[in-house]
Amino acid sequence: MPAIDTVKQYKFPWPNEDKGYKVFPPDMESDTHIAFHGTTAARFSSILNDGFKAQGELLSISFAKDSSLSLGYACGKRSLGAEGVVIAVRLQHLNPPCVHEEVSCIYLYCQDQQPEIIGYCIVPANYDHR
Repeated sequence: MPAIDTVKQYKFPWPNEDKGYKVFPPDMESDTHIAFHGTTAARFSSILNDGFKAQGELLSISFAKDSSLSLGYACGKRSLGAEGVVIAVRLQHLNPPCVHEEVSCIYLYCQDQQPEIIGYCIVPANYDHR
């Protein structure tokens, strides 16, 4: 797994309705091989060290095709006063039997296959996502 200093950090753009709540540059947002995952800052270090793992009774890890959906998860999962993180991953090398694609999400069922983490964006604790 990559060390945090080898993964590019993107500055938080303070997205709003006018910006479409997008977190990453347009070329990343439009790339069909890139997907996004929203989580807490505390969980991010675990993902960097151990990879993405399905939690609880879930059988898959979910990734959004649009960072705005992941931004909602990053904000919804953080505790009061904590930061969230939106992670950008490249999925093109994953084998199709392990990946299920829907309209807005991609589900990864084989946890022995990990997407490549290509960037992340810290969501400040004081960002109010509505």
